Amino acid sequence: LGVLSINWCPQLIDCVLLGPLRDRDAAGRHGDHAVPVWSNRLRLDGTVELAVPGADSKRDRVASLRAGGGVVVYVGDSSTDLLALIEADVGILLLRQSSSSGASSTAERMCDRWKVPLVPLSERGGGDGGRGTVWTTRSWAEIAETLRSEF
Repeated sequence: LGVLSINWCPQLIDCVLLGPLRDRDAAGRHGDHAVPVWSNRLRLDGTVELAVPGADSKRDRVASLRAGGGVVVYVGDSSTDLLALIEADVGILLLRQSSSSGASSTAERMCDRWKVPLVPLSERGGGDGGRGTVWTTRSWAEIAETLRSEF
C-alpha cells in the first residue's frame, strides 16, 4: 500500500489514513509494515516543494507505484486528480460537503462526460470495481474504514 497525495500534508495523511493501519497492525491483523507516502510539502519559509506538480505527474507516479507491486490507493478531490484516480488500484474522489446549490464538482462533471463510473465507496465490496472505477465519498472516516477492512 502506498499513499500519494498532492494537496494534503504528510501530517494529515499520517493521522487520518495511516493511523488506522498502525492500529490494525498493533491488534495483530497483519505484520508491521511501513507505508510510503509521496506528497508535496510546505517548507518553513512558506514555499511549497512540488514532488508531483500536476495531473500528468500524478498519473505517472501512480503508474510507477503500481508497476512496483502492491496496492495503490489514490484519494483526490479535483479534476486534476482524475487521471491518477483512474490509474490507481483504488481511486477515491473526496466530494465536497453538500453545497446549497446542489451543483456537482468539475471532477464529477468530467467523469460524467468521459463515462467514468462514479460509485459510492459504501458500495465497494473488497476487490470490486478495479481500475477505471472512481469511488466517491464525503468522509475521511469512510476512507479510513475502507483501509481498515480491506488492507
